[in-house]
Parts: sequence; structure tokens; C-alpha cells
Amino acid sequence: APAKRGDIVEIGCKLVEFGRTSITVSCAIRNKTTRAEIVSVDKIVMVLLDDNGVPKAHGITTQTAFEE
Repeated sequence: APAKRGDIVEIGCKLVEFGRTSITVSCAIRNKTTRAEIVSVDKIVMVLLDDNGVPKAHGITTQTAFEE
């Protein structure tokens, strides 16, 4: 169901995996009152780039960094 003006929505994301230079998450947007899902994205890959646009190690070595 689409969100309507005045609806309160929440965004939930979870870690799918991480690599040396990238982090992959999945996200869902829901109506906070009804919990009906508005949209979901199964895979968002974010890659850390240096100033030259080359992938760079982000330094995260364990999933526990996301569980704080």
C-alpha cells in the first residue's frame, strides 16, 4: 500500500554481508501504524572509494560492529 500524506513511516535495514571494501544491506519501508510494507529493497551495495574513485578497504572486520 502506498504511503499517504501524514502517514508515519519507518525504515528498517539489516546487514546482508560485508566485504573488504563493501557493505550490503536490505531495507524495507513500512507504515508505522499498520506495519504494512510500502516498499522493500533486497540488496543495496555500498562501496568505499578513495579520492580517485578506486575501492578502498573500510576496515570493518566483523559483523559485531553493526550490533551495537
